Amino acid sequence: MPIQENACAVLRLDMNTKGRDFVAGDIHGCFSQVYSALFELGFDRSTDRLICAGDMIDRGRDSHKVLEFLSQPYVYGLRGNHEQLLVESPIETIIELAQQNYDGLGWAAYIPRRMLLQIKQAMAKLPLAIEVPTRTELIGVVHADVPDQMTWQEMVTQLKAEDEYTTEYVIGSRHRVETNLLRGVEGVSKVFIGHTIVKDGPVRLGNVIALDTGAYKREFGDQSYRMTVLNAATPLALIRQQEQQPMPPISARHWPAGAAEERSTSVL
Repeated sequence: MPIQENACAVLRLDMNTKGRDFVAGDIHGCFSQVYSALFELGFDRSTDRLICAGDMIDRGRDSHKVLEFLSQPYVYGLRGNHEQLLVESPIETIIELAQQNYDGLGWAAYIPRRMLLQIKQAMAKLPLAIEVPTRTELIGVVHADVPDQMTWQEMVTQLKAEDEYTTEYVIGSRHRVETNLLRGVEGVSKVFIGHTIVKDGPVRLGNVIALDTGAYKREFGDQSYRMTVLNAATPLALIRQQEQQPMPPISARHWPAGAAEERSTSVL
């Protein structure tokens, strides 16, 4: 996807009438795993599209290749909390954090300052949400979650208005996955999210599909994790539904500040 000249809160894609749309969970610099997954899926780079649910950088060894990855015309990325850290932080702070390998940012200590600045500027132009219309449904993609009991359209309005609470929630909330919230999101057929690892494969909570299956952990030797790339048209009924469990106490980390398979790819 060509990096946009100006940032937009919500990117609405044109309908893909010639190919398929796929959604990837958190990549964290593991781009080789993404390419392997696309190969396994028979991905056609001339007609298919890949929408990435944020956190494309940090932890993985190839995080510095994010601009090369995003330059592919079939790739559409959005902003997760790891991209947001680069966007919000002064360049000197980023370098200092990189030297400490803060939250997997160590890769940034080994690239030229000019390159780091280019990545920072590109991350600021990524949207916070992506809408994927089809002939029969509207599909949404955000990094972390849609605020509970907020419709998709209400969320879009709040993001465009730069509402701080909604923005932080969309980028950083773990509430739905960690509290097993099965209530879905109205105004959209399905929503794909990343951010919170679901080790045993994609899981459905209402019409929200959690896709982060911990690809970066596989890169460092734990083969029980993998990269997940899922066809966006997959019927909800084919995705494992989270079972109802007693809700644990809600801790502060559920909220933003201020307010199973053995294959390397999960394919449905």
